[in-house]
Amino acid sequence: RAPTTSTPEPRPKLPKEQVALLYKPYTPELIEYFHTGERVDYLPFKFICYFHIIEYFMDKSAHSVVAKKIKQIIVSPDFHAKSSDYINDAIKVFKAETEKFMTDKIKIIRVFAEYLNREVVQRFVESNALKDHFEKEHTLKFSKDLKINGIKFDTDSAFCESLAKRSYSIRCSIVHSNPDFDESKAVPFSPTPANIDFLRREIMLMKEIARTIIVNSTV
Repeated sequence: RAPTTSTPEPRPKLPKEQVALLYKPYTPELIEYFHTGERVDYLPFKFICYFHIIEYFMDKSAHSVVAKKIKQIIVSPDFHAKSSDYINDAIKVFKAETEKFMTDKIKIIRVFAEYLNREVVQRFVESNALKDHFEKEHTLKFSKDLKINGIKFDTDSAFCESLAKRSYSIRCSIVHSNPDFDESKAVPFSPTPANIDFLRREIMLMKEIARTIIVNSTV
């Protein structure tokens, strides 16, 4: 039998014009969190590794709000005439952004609003056949039932709020594994086969969210 030969596919031609490469200074800690999440086998810990990337920006969200307010004051055409009023407004913003007044959920919502795109996340969910999983409410069976809300894709605000509430509930359940912990704040996670299977799907989205935040947080 004669040997068969195949014609090699033509290689693409090298570009004649200079190619501009985009350099992004990624934060080393975030890359390490992400790579650790890929290496960890135990799913509750894997979820937390990706969630750490969200937490990294939680306190920084206050900086963005204050900076935006200051910029608005600076460019106000009547700043000199109403400087006292503007300064008082700025002070109120500073006070509201202290840890005493700001909850973690609000910070998470801000992180999602700044770095995520609702439609892009929705396409990711749909392309991975996860639409039904993420849009519906779940009840996880622990020592006490924990209700996990569905993600709403109707508006940007509803999306960020529902995603923050869902991810934060899971995070608190995993982190606060002490049975004596206040159940009004978290129900300790129980790694039953059903709960692990649920968490496996959650991690698919959490990993994509972490990756997107890292990419979009650089200039």
